[in-house]
Amino acid sequence: MTEKIMFVDDDPSILDAAKTAIESYGYEVITASSGEECLDKVGDADLVFLDIKMPGMNGIEVLKKIKERYPSLPVIMITAYATVDTAIEAMKLGAFDYVRKPFAIEELEGSILAALEEIKFEKLKKLNFKVENHMERFKELLKEGKGICITREPEIVKGMGNVRVVNMMNEWEPKDMERIKEEIENYVEEGIPILMTDVE
Repeated sequence: MTEKIMFVDDDPSILDAAKTAIESYGYEVITASSGEECLDKVGDADLVFLDIKMPGMNGIEVLKKIKERYPSLPVIMITAYATVDTAIEAMKLGAFDYVRKPFAIEELEGSILAALEEIKFEKLKKLNFKVENHMERFKELLKEGKGICITREPEIVKGMGNVRVVNMMNEWEPKDMERIKEEIENYVEEGIPILMTDVE
């Protein structure tokens, strides 16, 4: 699914340039030229770039309202040099980061990637993604037969019974992916549980 990036700025030229650049990185872009328009559209966004200084409702006010509605939505503030202190204030209110005007387009991509990584991390935390849980589940499934473990550390399934280990390492070097794929295909059977752990 393509991430939706919202860009909010009252300067049409900045808005157009940012939209073109962000779309070139493969993201969908939602634009808004005021705080009020931002709040109308923000429910569809995965990430927001928000200008601090805008007529009417300013960026700090908009940020507060976004965080009331969507506490986990990352918001990156856009600030002129003279308002860096305000950007730091915004971080205390829950902004993810800030970029300074005039910014290089490459800065936007770096900020987007950092924010999206944070989103993934938060989702993993919500899923309570713990290796121990997977290990216990794997042990339970093994009671009904055999299993496959794909790992860099074969010792973790030592003594577990009928487990075929696909070691991702060949001594100290990573194995060729084609070889790993062949080993998995040789072992796999319908309904057999597979544990993947320590796979980077």
